[in-house]
Amino acid sequence: MINTPLLSALNLIDVLQSIPFGTVLFAPDRSVLFANATASRLTGLPQEEFNLTELARLLKTRASVNLENIVA
Repeated sequence: MINTPLLSALNLIDVLQSIPFGTVLFAPDRSVLFANATASRLTGLPQEEFNLTELARLLKTRASVNLENIVA
């Protein structure tokens, strides 16, 4: 017998991992349930240890980016 909730969770993880954009899934208590590899690459935070505190710290310390100068 297949464990349907487990199968659904595995399919969700596969979908989130395949999204080409940085994707972070938060729980209602604001903990990070999942961060895909792209989110890890964009932030420099390890995928396995991705947490909201470090993400908030990173976002506060980064200089703002002018997208008009980046997008051709």
